[in-house]
Amino acid sequence: MPAQAVTAAALGRDTEAQKRQFIVVDRDGGTAGWTGGGCEAFAGHRTGQGVAVAGTILAGAEVLTAMLDGHDQQAAGTIVCWRPLLPGQRQGGDARGTDSAAIKIYGRESFAAIDLRIDWSPAPLEAMSALLDQTTGGSYAGFFQEYPPAPLKRRLFWPDIAKRWRPAAGLPANTRRAPSSQ
Repeated sequence: MPAQAVTAAALGRDTEAQKRQFIVVDRDGGTAGWTGGGCEAFAGHRTGQGVAVAGTILAGAEVLTAMLDGHDQQAAGTIVCWRPLLPGQRQGGDARGTDSAAIKIYGRESFAAIDLRIDWSPAPLEAMSALLDQTTGGSYAGFFQEYPPAPLKRRLFWPDIAKRWRPAAGLPANTRRAPSSQ
């Protein structure tokens, strides 16, 4: 479903849309976003081809600009959605400080292909980078190679996930980390 249609459908059902914020990037690179007038300032979103950034309670509009400018257009379509957060953080990020990060990515199925979260970390963006590395290239690498089964892999474009996000994120494609002892 195109990003604009998703946005229209979501807003059409939400009686409290003024309190909401969300962004959508569809599989064709179409984007849409919504920032309701009831979101805490500074709140906003920016979109470009294949990329959308958003935030509430930000240090200012320059955070969104830095995030959008920090998106690597060469890496569009890969799992690098966390990369624009780093330049945004350097511009002040969340006005309250940052101690968590989350990534949820859907393919063609109703369940998330990637669903990761870091809470209460002194460096959540760096921790998310390490978690992505462990999830797609560490001890879980075998799981990502074996699951989902072949017919589902073709529908989810699964074979490309680990191969494509790592180089785009500036990491070697074959890096393996030992599981953490924590």
